[in-house]
Amino acid sequence: MKRWFVGLGLAVLAAAALLPGHTRATAPQDTKVEDQLIQIERDWLAAEAKGDLATLKRLFADDFIGMAFGGNIVNKEDVIPPEGGGNRIWAKTTLQDPTVRVFGDTAVGLSRVKVDDPQQPGEFRFSMVFQKRGGNWVVVAAHLSRN
Repeated sequence: MKRWFVGLGLAVLAAAALLPGHTRATAPQDTKVEDQLIQIERDWLAAEAKGDLATLKRLFADDFIGMAFGGNIVNKEDVIPPEGGGNRIWAKTTLQDPTVRVFGDTAVGLSRVKVDDPQQPGEFRFSMVFQKRGGNWVVVAAHLSRN
């Protein structure tokens, strides 16, 4: 009978070690990374609204690949116009419901974006894949879709 209680006690301890609450000591660090990646999403939208090419170039990896509205596959040169390459400024937008999951040096973000232009209001969704390179997070892939 004592063996049974010892076995039960060890099983309870092992189960407790696997419960989500047992890993909370690392949660603030994970949350901080998630917050950094959500800020990258906000920085991207703000840079698009201002035509801030320097910020866009910094946020997107050189080997970026994505899918734009309509299903077109795009690369970094497609989404960031060259200097003096025309005025491609987006309307002001608001990031909504951002969710980020971090997997080591890679992360996935999913969000909704509300377009704050009374002339052309609307929403779209996007997913972004981030990778930590050289100590900095960059966007390596993205997919945009209309609601």
